[in-house]
Amino acid sequence: MIIGIDVGGTHTDGVLIKNGQVTKTGKVVTRRDDLKESILEVLDELLVGQDEKKIERIVFSTTLTTNLIAQRKYPPTGLVLIPGPGMKPDWLKLGTINWLLKGSIDHRGRKVMDLEQNELKSFLEELATSGIVDLAIVGKFSTRNPSLEEKLESFIREHLPEVDNVQLGSRVAPVLNFPRRVHTTWLNTAVYRENTIFLKEVQDAVHKRGINAQLYLLKADGGTMLLQEGINFGVETIKSGPAASIMGFLALSGTEKRTSLLLDVGGTTTDIALITGGVPLFEPEGVEIEGYLTSVRGLLNRSIPYGGDSRIIVDNGQIGLAPERVGPAVAFGGSVPTLTDALVVAGLVEKGDQKQARLAFAKLVEHIEDSLEEAAQKIIDHFYLKVKEAVEELLIELNNRPVYTIHELLTDTRLEPEVVMMIGGPAKALLPGLADKLGLAPILPDYYHVANALGAAVARPTLRQTLYADTAQKFYRLSGIMGKQQITGRFTLKDARQILLEHMKSMVKQNGGLNIDDKLIEITHEESFNLVRGFSTQGQILRLKAQVKPGIDPALGELKFLMKGEIKQ
Repeated sequence: MIIGIDVGGTHTDGVLIKNGQVTKTGKVVTRRDDLKESILEVLDELLVGQDEKKIERIVFSTTLTTNLIAQRKYPPTGLVLIPGPGMKPDWLKLGTINWLLKGSIDHRGRKVMDLEQNELKSFLEELATSGIVDLAIVGKFSTRNPSLEEKLESFIREHLPEVDNVQLGSRVAPVLNFPRRVHTTWLNTAVYRENTIFLKEVQDAVHKRGINAQLYLLKADGGTMLLQEGINFGVETIKSGPAASIMGFLALSGTEKRTSLLLDVGGTTTDIALITGGVPLFEPEGVEIEGYLTSVRGLLNRSIPYGGDSRIIVDNGQIGLAPERVGPAVAFGGSVPTLTDALVVAGLVEKGDQKQARLAFAKLVEHIEDSLEEAAQKIIDHFYLKVKEAVEELLIELNNRPVYTIHELLTDTRLEPEVVMMIGGPAKALLPGLADKLGLAPILPDYYHVANALGAAVARPTLRQTLYADTAQKFYRLSGIMGKQQITGRFTLKDARQILLEHMKSMVKQNGGLNIDDKLIEITHEESFNLVRGFSTQGQILRLKAQVKPGIDPALGELKFLMKGEIKQ
């Protein structure tokens, strides 16, 4: 049995899959101040009548880090930049407090200038009095030589042990793009504490129910990482929620090959994505979040700040939606009328407290000439307009720049959706009208109300590994494995690839019980550069990263919950 749990900002959803079928579903209100309790509640719904000892794995998707960044709910986080000469990185000063230190590494990985002792002393004094205990350190070309970053880290740990969250760009984001490395490392540092608390709550909840299964987190690219790994790489779960919805669409859409517009309507936001030829679009360089370009590879999506819990506003006789959530709909215990309440008044939602929803709505629009039903339809039309504008903007953007799927760069492909698929709580109520506005054929998948949790459950475990080799020192090492392996000075990229692929296959068998071939393992990053001493090349540094390709887990066999419902117009 496999469980998927999506911890969203409004609801926590869960599904239990057994023998390729959805056996149980669960949906509870997310307790933002007690996420552990939310996870326990949804587990209890899923485990009724089930043997928890037969659970093989649980995969979690979450909006936690995304919301922390979007709402800027992270602690004061410092940033140390070691940019080297010729660069004025004022535009990269993201930190609550920022320090620029001298010292430099050149593009070949040579240390050109060491850190200055007097400057280090002044920096340490400032850091000690700043109150900063979360600190990111990023040096230019540190991926080719991390010695300056590591020296500074050791210096801080020796003299200021209370600064206990120090993260290095060379470890968090080992890519050459300096601005993306700065953004990614700083964001990872900023979300570290809250993310660690959340992951501990996840572990506690699972253990409290006597489950001894492997735990995974869904990443932005639709792949997974082990829960323990997520402590050090929390930033990789940004956009985990949208990735879960896209994976859910893939599982539910079966053999659908038409270019499809995907809409996931949550309480706070609506996520927009596209699938072409049955494959989702992809951002290989890294996703953007709140204006920060990161190195986190992810499935392409856009979010707009309108969802089922968006509050209704009346301004100078005009009625519409505000781009903010202040709580659940009145029909579900809230105090402020929302889009969901408008759907209740319009007769499109029959759940919840209908009477309270109509009373609150009537009071809000009492000075408007329209009938209640007419006012409700105007609010719904406002939501349709916001989605339509965002979709048109996204299509213009994508049709004017290179677009990638998870497999390839699309060439000469114009994206023109033919169908719109919608998931989320209000999907059934909103889809027919919105599809009409968009001029697309509507599809409402089965399990649309828990599709995110389903997407997490069916995601293929995608373990990853990094290989670092130094042919001058004649060794290579694999991340997370103690010790170095000896090589000859003739060690090549081809040799490194072979070792990495064989090790990946071994890892997957040990952790996921899967028997996969080379086709499901991809090299996601590869670089080599010469080590030069004087006027001669002494050797090469090789760095490769590999992971199992994201996708639907083939070990689940033939899924038996494929999409059934295309709504006839």
